[in-house]
Amino acid sequence: MVSALMTFSLACLLHPETQKKAQDETDFVTGRERLPTFEDRPRLPFVDGICNEVSRWMPVGTSRSEDNVYEGYLVPKGVSWYTVVVTTFLRRAILDDPAVYPEPDTFKPERFLNSD
Repeated sequence: MVSALMTFSLACLLHPETQKKAQDETDFVTGRERLPTFEDRPRLPFVDGICNEVSRWMPVGTSRSEDNVYEGYLVPKGVSWYTVVVTTFLRRAILDDPAVYPEPDTFKPERFLNSD
């Protein structure tokens, strides 16, 4: 969860226009009187797109409490197994594929709007 929050914060720092657009959408849906709830989610497509893009842009892994060996490679305790093995595959094969995600290195929540 911390890594996802850090990625979200980084995205907001690097893309203040995205943060502004999300804030405007949230203010339109909830006003300034309350925080958004899960019931508001269908009316917050851009915010939902940001959540999806954060997960695609920099996937979050989990760390291990003990050393592991994967196909002869040591994955030391505390290192994210997911990051080492799965993220490498996902990023190269899927998440960074320009045929699937045009401009894969660019943070673009809009890519998730109007999609299933």
